[in-house]
Amino acid sequence: GTSVRQIGLNLLLNASHAAGYGGTIVFRSDTDGDNLRISVRNSGRKIPENLLQCLNDKSNGKLTLDDRAGLGLWVICRLVEELRGQIQAVNAEEGAIVRVKIPFGDGAVRHAA
Repeated sequence: GTSVRQIGLNLLLNASHAAGYGGTIVFRSDTDGDNLRISVRNSGRKIPENLLQCLNDKSNGKLTLDDRAGLGLWVICRLVEELRGQIQAVNAEEGAIVRVKIPFGDGAVRHAA
């Protein structure tokens, strides 16, 4: 639960920063049977191409913390990889969308709160 909460929080913080003052953010989460799906969309800045490649690369957990990627992005990539999940990031007509898919583990029900 803690890792999933951290992923959601960092996605929201990044989207808020990108949306800027007066921008909008849409956060959605649901399940598709065996996976938790989280989607965050912002109406502000697009994701730079080099970061899109890092996010969409299957080895996204290997992202290095440098001038191109903030701590939040690095944390998201590491946690999603540890949870055997996937990240898909795309630029929309306005802003960007980041989707995370995390498989349920051992079938045990856990609460994040």
